Amino acid sequence: MNISVIQLFVLLQDTVSHIQTGKHLTGNYHHVKQEVLNAFGYDKRTPSIKLLVCIGHVYIEVAKDQKTFEDYIVKKGLLDAYNEELDRIAVD
Repeated sequence: MNISVIQLFVLLQDTVSHIQTGKHLTGNYHHVKQEVLNAFGYDKRTPSIKLLVCIGHVYIEVAKDQKTFEDYIVKKGLLDAYNEELDRIAVD
């Protein structure tokens, strides 16, 4: 995966916006989104909440920056939804 920390954070912001409002912040997120989804073998039509879990994994395992990711999703009120999706994926 060849994306920068800044690109990852913008994707995080865009994904959270899409989860909360149904709208994207920018149309320029597609390339980075596809890079993340491809790394996990997911299709481009993957729901945003599942994309959020993928982004979390990249933050935690690749970027080694769990704090930035968790602080942001807590601030945006998505920690419970993130954990529920994480649990659901683990069962699949």
